[in-house]
Amino acid sequence: MIISLLSISFIHLLAVMSPGPDVALTVRNSVLYGRRSGLFTSLGIVCGNMFLVAGAVFGISALINGIPSLRSVIMLIGGIYLIYMGLSSARTISDTTVDNFSDNSEKKSLIVLDESKKNVYLSSRNLKRVKVVNASKLNTYDILNANLVLISEDSLPQIDTIFIGEGK
Repeated sequence: MIISLLSISFIHLLAVMSPGPDVALTVRNSVLYGRRSGLFTSLGIVCGNMFLVAGAVFGISALINGIPSLRSVIMLIGGIYLIYMGLSSARTISDTTVDNFSDNSEKKSLIVLDESKKNVYLSSRNLKRVKVVNASKLNTYDILNANLVLISEDSLPQIDTIFIGEGK
């Protein structure tokens, strides 16, 4: 029994060493959240795989198929876990979206306004990495330096006059 467990573990070790979704998940978590997160991801993958290997070796599938109520309980627990993972994933996506617009973001934003939008200027002047410019003072450097440019519709005629010219 131990020999078969070790041989299956060795074969599984060879399979895990080849690139696949486990490696992609571990690399992703390491890059995004650091080495510690990558190690915990690897540990979780190993623990889950050892559970599957032990089940294969000790014939747990025969036990589960032999007791229908046990199979139903395991399916219910698995379904609840999948719902939990889906909700956690949705929450992580919404947190990531909020982080993209937080003060820690590396993106620079440029808001181009005409003179009548002073409330927008006053509201946004305390935001980091956001520059608010009057359309009459807009220059090429500000446009090229920004990752995101927001131009008010009222300021378009002034921009047209500055960059294209009135006679053209």
